[in-house]
Amino acid sequence: MAERITGHTELIGLIATPIRHSMSPTMHNEAFAHLGLDYVYLAFEVGNQELKDVVQGFRAMKLRGYNVSMPNKTEICQYLDKLSPAAQLVGAVNTVVNDDGVLTGHITDGTGYMRALSEAGIDIIGKKMTVLGAGGAATALCVQAALDGVKAISIFNRRDKFFANAEETVAKIRHNTDCEIHLFDLDDHDKLRAEIDSSVILTNATGVGMKPFEGQMLLPDDSFLRPDLIVSDVVYNPRKTHLLEVAEKKGCRTLNGLGARCTSDYDRGQFNTAISAVMEIVNAASKYLNETPAADRVPELDFRVAHDIVAILAPICPHWAEELYHEALHLEGSVYNEPWPEFDPELAKADTVEIAVQVMGKVRGHATIAADATREQTEKAALAAISEQLEGKTVRKVIVVPGKLVNVVAN
Repeated sequence: MAERITGHTELIGLIATPIRHSMSPTMHNEAFAHLGLDYVYLAFEVGNQELKDVVQGFRAMKLRGYNVSMPNKTEICQYLDKLSPAAQLVGAVNTVVNDDGVLTGHITDGTGYMRALSEAGIDIIGKKMTVLGAGGAATALCVQAALDGVKAISIFNRRDKFFANAEETVAKIRHNTDCEIHLFDLDDHDKLRAEIDSSVILTNATGVGMKPFEGQMLLPDDSFLRPDLIVSDVVYNPRKTHLLEVAEKKGCRTLNGLGARCTSDYDRGQFNTAISAVMEIVNAASKYLNETPAADRVPELDFRVAHDIVAILAPICPHWAEELYHEALHLEGSVYNEPWPEFDPELAKADTVEIAVQVMGKVRGHATIAADATREQTEKAALAAISEQLEGKTVRKVIVVPGKLVNVVAN
């Protein structure tokens, strides 16, 4: 960290309490280092009592931007200069961007969801959707969908503490957009079936499907689904919830919450572009693994995806990274021989890494490289390690496999 901090390094942060458990600094600083971006990300223990002074201090210090979490997401709105249209409707902020002293608050959850749909080739603009849930995620999702031009939204929720809030949200959306939006009781199964039947997409915007509700879904059974319905879930761990499993068996196209999480709206300004870069890497990996038919997989790209997963995700969520890693590498019909390197969550933290160099599937040498070596540096070290064995041969391709292996195709 210290090696890359200069007099030009810009500070980005997260304000919340409690905050010391957060993995955001690890994720963002690993990302900045991986991408060579001159930013540093820190977490600040800030509650409502200190919030006004902190916002003023950050403005004076010219922080490029910062993230906001509980209990500050609603309270901070009064201290900012502007709110995005979505933040105004939701009444909460999770990202603040400083543009030449003007502080603008954004709520990014809904935009991440809409962009994930777009990147998956799913167009719901001018169409109807049904949403299960009325909590924070559902609110942000519905607000952004309405602002983006979704024609109609049907929200279903039990008559709990969120139902009254949802009624207020529905009223705001009706007043500020052209979207036709309605709120229904989740226990009204006849209405639920009818609204799903007239929708192009069904989205679970609750935590049902993740721990401690794994193996559960809000739909009574699979008869509420049809093959041409798109089914999405805001849950990303597990990557395939019970709802998505049932929908797949019914023939529906499905989409989990990983893309939405990874593409949360980081478009506005240099601060957001910096964070967006690493999110694009992870989202591309997820999209490739989720949507590319096995017959169309390219082994070299699988290795590249796996490398990015290890470098970016391992320090943040090792078990999640391992699942994607093995899915990327262990492909049926792979043209390359075993053994592939075992998943190593410590890979991104090591100073140096020893790589094995294969020629046409057989190990011919070894080399030691810096853990943060570029692809070009890795290839150069690999070729140098087997230079004698390459005499008189033409190198056709060099494939860098995550961390410990380089495969050279030569003849």
